[in-house]
Amino acid sequence: MTPSASPKGIVFTDLDGTLFRSDRTLSVENRSVLEKLPAQKIIRVVATGRSFTSFLQAAGADFPADYVIFSTGAGVASLSNREILKTAALDRAAIFQTMDVLRRTKLDFMLHHPIPENHRFSYEHNGEQNPDFMTRIKEHGDWGKPFSSDESWEYASQFVAIIPPWRGVEPVDTVRASLSDMSVIRATSPFDHQSTWMEIFPAQVSKSHAAGWLCAFLGVSPKQTMAIGNDYNDLDLLEMSPNPFVVANAPMELVHRFPKVPDNDHDGVATAISAWSNRSGAD
Repeated sequence: MTPSASPKGIVFTDLDGTLFRSDRTLSVENRSVLEKLPAQKIIRVVATGRSFTSFLQAAGADFPADYVIFSTGAGVASLSNREILKTAALDRAAIFQTMDVLRRTKLDFMLHHPIPENHRFSYEHNGEQNPDFMTRIKEHGDWGKPFSSDESWEYASQFVAIIPPWRGVEPVDTVRASLSDMSVIRATSPFDHQSTWMEIFPAQVSKSHAAGWLCAFLGVSPKQTMAIGNDYNDLDLLEMSPNPFVVANAPMELVHRFPKVPDNDHDGVATAISAWSNRSGAD
């Protein structure tokens, strides 16, 4: 669907832990509900922390969506022609400022290349045990490599710092205080579901800012949207939409704040879309 098709609304859905089941597949019911939305002039948008390359690999062919907000809002792309419509980047000064803060806070981190190559990254490990950090490196294979002295970083898409469970979330507050002019976003590890991931972007980068930009691009009021997620990095998107939902596998803090639907293994997205359609008359 294109802006000229006069869309009546937008569905924003997170991917991993929300739309995808635990085995990273799309259920028959979720697919069926999403496939019916174009006939209702409803735009389908996936809002994910994955890079565009990683999303395309995970989604495969004929994925029932129109746009993707990727890298937690650092980029927006159309899926009809795979055109990247919007990007953001950290400049050299921000890169080295952030490195200094992360090193002083003794955090393991990855620095991702600029979009569209931001599936590639260099990483720095401080030597302490951090199994989830090593899992992410292994998961991405040849996409990651240790920092080398000959690298020259003029631009980057984001940092990802991985905090082991025994350090809690205090380092997030420390980094936010030191990088108050940047966007620092907390998420829960999709691997061990205990470690904290901290993503660092230029100011104004988030799922909600990208969603707002896409609403304006498509000529849809935010009042005509619904959003569904499962984690802290979906919080701003949930707060933006007047029709937010969380799946039952979300942290209790979010479950207590937003309407709950079944978990990601039991078609929570399909349930949320049906509830929104019935409430708004979108069907």
